[in-house]
Amino acid sequence: MLDIALEAAKAHGHALRALNIKVGALSSASAEALDFCMKMLLDERSMGDVEVRIREAPARARCECGYEGEIKNLFEGCPRCGGFQRDILDGQDVTLDTIEVANDKD
Repeated sequence: MLDIALEAAKAHGHALRALNIKVGALSSASAEALDFCMKMLLDERSMGDVEVRIREAPARARCECGYEGEIKNLFEGCPRCGGFQRDILDGQDVTLDTIEVANDKD
C-alpha cells in the first residue's frame, strides 16, 4: 500500500504528505494494528512526517427481500425480514482510499 502511494506521488513529481486508508467493518484488519505498522514503515524510510489517516467504513449488504443498507456484522439477520440470504456490497476490504501530496509551494 505504501509503495503504491509513493509510486503515484513520484509519478506526478510530488512528495507524499498523507495516506487515507479505509478499513471495512467486516474486514479482519485491525485499524490500530494497521496504523502502527504503517507508521513504523514510514519511520524506517525516514518519512515520519507523512500522516496516516484510517477511517473505518461501514458494511453494506443487499438481502433477497430487497433491503439494502448497513449491517453491523454477519451474525445478525436482515433488519427487514430477519433472513441471512444477502450479498455483501461493501465493508470487507482494506483500501488505500486517497493520497495527499505536497504542492509546489510546500
